[in-house]
Amino acid sequence: MDSIMTLFNKQIKDVLSDINYNEPIIVNEPLSEVLDTYHLPTEAKLSCLMIDTAMNLLDSISFDHTSKHSILIGDLLSAHYYTILATFNDLTFQKRMSEAIIKSNELKSYIHHHKLDTPTLIDTIIEIETIFPQTAFQTFDVDYSQDVFLQLAYKRLTDYHPDYLNHLSDEAYQELIDVVSNDYIKVEGNKS
Repeated sequence: MDSIMTLFNKQIKDVLSDINYNEPIIVNEPLSEVLDTYHLPTEAKLSCLMIDTAMNLLDSISFDHTSKHSILIGDLLSAHYYTILATFNDLTFQKRMSEAIIKSNELKSYIHHHKLDTPTLIDTIIEIETIFPQTAFQTFDVDYSQDVFLQLAYKRLTDYHPDYLNHLSDEAYQELIDVVSNDYIKVEGNKS
């Protein structure tokens, strides 16, 4: 069976086949790796990766004022996410993912409108970065360790600076990553 990233890339290619788009689409590869590790319906995996990608692209539009093409691409990916959900036809999953999208947006807004202490900020970031796979895992009763999601959030933060954290200086952002590494997870070389 193909990896979820392979299936995702095939679908992206099909969805965007008629669009001349040269800007990179940043995909959460650590998320695809986690999804490949667990037994979930393929549609649930694709849904998680598709909406994560669409929301990250649409977030970047809000913060970077990127091209109208980016808005179109974000909307097309979002629409394809809903196509996957409709084809899958699992009403419980649809409802929970809709709630997760709302919660993710609320949390991003909360970060922007409040000065959070570091532990609260980190907990909020972890929830944002893991809300879609956690929703899928809980919906389909997948047994998992919370450490998997802490590692996922850590990898995401080290690989990609989310646009909803653009208000942080480079130094503050690195300090945030260091706190996650030292206080939240055990990474190779970290004996805590």
